[in-house]
This record gives sequence, C-alpha cells and structure tokens, in this order.
Amino acid sequence: NYAMSNLSFEKLNLPETLETIEDYALNNVIFTALYIPASLQYVGNLLDYLNFPLANNKVIINPDNKIFTIENEMLLSADYKILYKEFSDDNTFEVPYYVEYIKYAAINARNIFIHNTVKEMEDSYLNAEHVFFDGTEEEWKQYSVKSKKIYFNGEYTTEKGVIYAIIDNNVWAVSYDDSIRLITLSSEIMIKEKVYNLFAIGPYAFYKAKLPTKIIIPHGVDTISSNAFNGIINMNNYDEYKLFITKKKTKMGTNIINYLHTDKKITVYC
Repeated sequence: NYAMSNLSFEKLNLPETLETIEDYALNNVIFTALYIPASLQYVGNLLDYLNFPLANNKVIINPDNKIFTIENEMLLSADYKILYKEFSDDNTFEVPYYVEYIKYAAINARNIFIHNTVKEMEDSYLNAEHVFFDGTEEEWKQYSVKSKKIYFNGEYTTEKGVIYAIIDNNVWAVSYDDSIRLITLSSEIMIKEKVYNLFAIGPYAFYKAKLPTKIIIPHGVDTISSNAFNGIINMNNYDEYKLFITKKKTKMGTNIINYLHTDKKITVYC
C-alpha cells in the first residue's frame, strides 16, 4: 500500500514476475506510460488520483496477460465485466452495457451515464457534477452510492449534444456531451413522451465547452444560472462571440461568461 505514492515517472515498467499490486500503490503518481506484465493477476485501487496527462496516456498490456485488457481508453478485466479505470479526458463518460462491476475511483468525467446492468460499484460517492442512471430510484439504492445530483430514467434526455434534465417539474439544460460542436438549445424538449419548454440553463452547464461564434438562447428561457458558460474555449480563433438573449426578462446569475479562454470581444444582444 502506498509503495510509490507521490512520485513522478516518465514510464513505469512493471516486472514480469509481479503478481499483485495493493491499494493505492500508485496513489497521486505522475507518469505518461504504464506497462502491465503477463504475470500481473490482481490490482487494488492502484489507479486512484493519478495525475498523469490523460490525453497522452499510454497503457500497454503484455498480450499474454489473461486478466486485463484495454478497450476504448478503458482498463478492463479480460471478460469486460470489471471497469478498473477510464483514461479519457472527456467531459462525459458512458459506462458500457457490458460492464457489471465498477472499481473505486474508476471514472474521471463530470457527467456519468450508468446503465442498470451494473451490478456493483465500489464507490460510496461519485465525484461528478451529474450522474444519469437509466433505471429507477429503487434500483439505484442497491449500490449505496451518493453523488451531487442523480437523475433517473425518464428525468433526462440528450439532444444535439445538450443534456436536459427535469428539475422541480421544469426542464433545464444541465450539461453537454463530447459530441457537441455547436450550441443549439431547443425551446421544446421531449422527455418520456412529454413535451416541455426549456426553462433554464444550469450552473456550469457549458463549462469549458468548445463553442461557436454565436449562441442563441430560446425565447422561453427564464433563467441563465451563474457560470453557465464559464471557461468556454475559443475553438477557431473567432474575432467575436455573440450571445443572443431573446427574452427581455431572462434572469441572469453572475459570471455567466467569466474566464473566457480568448481575448476576443463578447457582444450580448437582448
């Protein structure tokens, strides 16, 4: 436990005789490549709090290792049933249908989609802004897992890369997935065969999103929460950002476009 915690490596080669790595052996370790030998049979929560650059990470597994596999930036058991760690740097992560067991601290994303095919999760708390579960609240109770906000089947939908959820009987734009390239907010959203008007844009809903030059807020939107577009990234070095707010009485929180990653002009049209 904690054998190499808080160290920095360029590459970590595990020897071919190694069979077991205990909990937190690589806690808070910085490295950019990991080699897993054929001999490795068991790992604890070794991948908790890894600080290496996820986008540049390389995990190589000896092809003779029959315990682990790499698939779509995930470290999995060879039968694909256990998720040990996802290595992507994405805003949103969907647990694949074939995963049945999620190890502790396996997921880094701000938004997590979980299917009710998952049988067990080691976490007692998921450190995500939003958790979307395609089962019922009763089904969720089997996991004994908490999070900041959990939405159940029939309480959310995704449309054109924007994630909408029902909050207090109103529909909010709460976040986005990584397929998004243009922010197109719908004025009407269908969730579980019922049509809702878009009521609000939630706090940090489009945090660090790669946005186009123009964002149009539909007429019916009542509220734009604080930090809704905080930290947006200038995708193509545009000269100007344009934010169109079509309802004159829309309530706005603070810092809705604070920390814009550009020195270009922002124009708000009301």
